[in-house]
Amino acid sequence: MLREYLKAELETIDKYTIKRLDFIRYYRSGATYLDSSYFLRGKTDIEQYLETFFHELDPLFTTNSDFRVAKILANDRLSDYLKGELMLLDSQNKQTCNSPFPETRLTWQDSKARLLEVIYGWDSKKSFGNVPLMQLAHYITNVFNVKMDMNPFRTFSDMKIRNNPTPWIDSLKEALLKRMQQWKRNK
Repeated sequence: MLREYLKAELETIDKYTIKRLDFIRYYRSGATYLDSSYFLRGKTDIEQYLETFFHELDPLFTTNSDFRVAKILANDRLSDYLKGELMLLDSQNKQTCNSPFPETRLTWQDSKARLLEVIYGWDSKKSFGNVPLMQLAHYITNVFNVKMDMNPFRTFSDMKIRNNPTPWIDSLKEALLKRMQQWKRNK
């Protein structure tokens, strides 16, 4: 029942996207040639407002398309969340059929954000094949006995804006190289 509900919500988002595909393409392309029609205050176009909340029309505050942009951004995040939940449901169903985890459980001793940095690295390299990110994250956190109460998509957004986006992976590489150099000296 939950899977059907999540799929229905995703279909609602898809319908909204399909109806407004021209605007969404314009917005995401970074083009600016129609910005004066879409994003200037005081230039109310009632036809453009018909799809939004007309009662919120305040030409001194809102523009013709600010609600649409907000809805697009919200739908993107909601869609990611819903897809992640569907993947979690799928992976939970697979786990009930057979347990793929080793008998000895290891526990991740570092931060969850650092684990997600590694998971994103594995996902980017397709180290486990074409496995969806949320399924990989769920599997790895189960293997390493970590309760993941953070949003992987939010963590990735935070990683992108760091001065050094991959500090833990960089320190991991340094530690490995240091170990190899010590081995060479001791040999």
